[in-house]
Amino acid sequence: MSNKIALVFENNEYAIKLNEIVLNKEKDIDRAFEIFKQEIKNNSVFNAKSWESITDKIKSLGIEAIDINNEYKAMSLGNMKYFNHTDKVFYMGHGKMIQLIGGFDFFYNVLQMLHEKQLEDSEALVALCGAIIEKNANYSLSEDGLVVTSAVFSYGTVGYNFTNGKMNKGTSSEKCSFDTFVDFVLKAI
Repeated sequence: MSNKIALVFENNEYAIKLNEIVLNKEKDIDRAFEIFKQEIKNNSVFNAKSWESITDKIKSLGIEAIDINNEYKAMSLGNMKYFNHTDKVFYMGHGKMIQLIGGFDFFYNVLQMLHEKQLEDSEALVALCGAIIEKNANYSLSEDGLVVTSAVFSYGTVGYNFTNGKMNKGTSSEKCSFDTFVDFVLKAI
């Protein structure tokens, strides 16, 4: 499905529409045009992979809780939502919409970890990543671990390895649960 984005002038105001749905109304033409340009950018097909190949890859994991919306080319699991047109993933919990780092790769890594039973539930991980972004820290997620980067940590990073259940504080490594790691990171940042 292709998106139709329109800037329409009626009743002395400018309406920005996406597929005939009004997204925004403005009285100022310059502001309306800026919003219009941003909507074009937001809805441009950014991801080079086909939607069908992405959904096939996700479906092969066999996680029934994933909601796939083919009309808008989006998918979600709990409070994590991925938009294919922009290749962006968001944390949608607690009435917030926080853009997470990593796009489809992040979304898929979380699902892969669930599939491989490294995570029991994705919510704690996704909420932690949202909190990290809110506190102006950074993270990277790989197949086996999460590394959080911030000046508040000794040596600048702290990490959790999902495979062996260990937290790496830079100078030491200790066995702990992911919940303990989450508490440590949230108290520090």
